[in-house]
Amino acid sequence: MELNDKIYNQILKLCNKGDKLLEKSKFEAAIKQYTKALELVPHPKEFWEASTWIYAALGEVYFLKNDHNSALNEFMNAYNCPDGISNPFINLRIGECYYKVNDIANAKEYLLRAYMTEGDKIFEGEEAVYLRLIESITTDNGSVKKESKLSSAPNNKEIDEAAMIDRYNAFCKNQEYNKAIDELEATLNSLSGDKYSHSESFLIVWLILSAAIKINDTKAMEKWVDKVFIADPAADYHGERELWAGKALFELKRYDEARDYLKAAYAKSDSGRCFTAKDKKYLDFINS
Repeated sequence: MELNDKIYNQILKLCNKGDKLLEKSKFEAAIKQYTKALELVPHPKEFWEASTWIYAALGEVYFLKNDHNSALNEFMNAYNCPDGISNPFINLRIGECYYKVNDIANAKEYLLRAYMTEGDKIFEGEEAVYLRLIESITTDNGSVKKESKLSSAPNNKEIDEAAMIDRYNAFCKNQEYNKAIDELEATLNSLSGDKYSHSESFLIVWLILSAAIKINDTKAMEKWVDKVFIADPAADYHGERELWAGKALFELKRYDEARDYLKAAYAKSDSGRCFTAKDKKYLDFINS
């Protein structure tokens, strides 16, 4: 969706001020400008392209401040906004933040996503350790080593995840959530063999649940909520399965089950790291 010109221009002015302050390492002042810009974006903020780059700008401030937990939260917010999931810079920073907080498994996953999109050049100007991590899990021709836990990641996937996400975002912008769900189901069914054994399957299931939650499609939520636990069984997620199960069960008004899963998600993700700004009501629920 597009913002009206007046609001868009106000956001640009605030972000430009933030950019100039950031260049001078005036971090707190930059945060204030970006925060003011974000406040101008209508709710739900994750629907708007402007949120992607404002959250990313906030993440960059915290990253340069060496506040990597806060940076990770902001970049994950950006990741969940339009085109964020396929943005190589956002994936790079998420990977770097995970490395800084000593979560090496997730660091490798997101750094690899950035690498598969941009190659070595995405690491220009970054600390050498990040490229070395990628070199440790890839072969000389750039493919992922078979022995790596990430061998099922981007380059071995049967579908183009970035293209799938772009189409999903396009449907959401037009509020065509049922079409998004139908296409995602068809994509999942197109996978060979055991469709849930593919690494793509978890992404597809949570996108379906996300769309179903947006339109309160209880039948879709009931159909797919259990699938988050069987999709991509080889992957070691950090609370994301429980988070999506909890969110769907909350919307289905199965509150006792929802509370158990959301609390488990909070614990597994190191005090709620898998929760984003749009999940505030679920955090409020488990803290009530």
